[in-house]
Amino acid sequence: MAILEVHSVPMLRDNYVWLTHKVTANVTAAVDPAVVESVLDALAEKGWSLTHILNTHHHNDHTGGNIKLKDRTCCMIVGSRTDRDRIPGIDVEIGDGDVYAFGNAGARVFDVSNVSLSH
Repeated sequence: MAILEVHSVPMLRDNYVWLTHKVTANVTAAVDPAVVESVLDALAEKGWSLTHILNTHHHNDHTGGNIKLKDRTCCMIVGSRTDRDRIPGIDVEIGDGDVYAFGNAGARVFDVSNVSLSH
């Protein structure tokens, strides 16, 4: 059995929400949920309950569904401490080098907000 199941949900014109589900801990996160109904439909299809929202940054096409999803599911919203004032409904602030526990798995946080993409 997979450690982490991942399901993609097409969002808006050019984005995806990634649902990540840790079977052994029964936790499910939506990464950057912009649209509520698409996320809820995908969760229902998979039989998963939303426990977390993981926001990579504050833009509305990544956080637009935060408040409504939190209201409907009582999930926890996790995001960058440097964006804490711009991420709606944030509960847990994380930053570079932190390890965030997702169920019984952990993920190391890499802050790439100041990384140059030029050659």
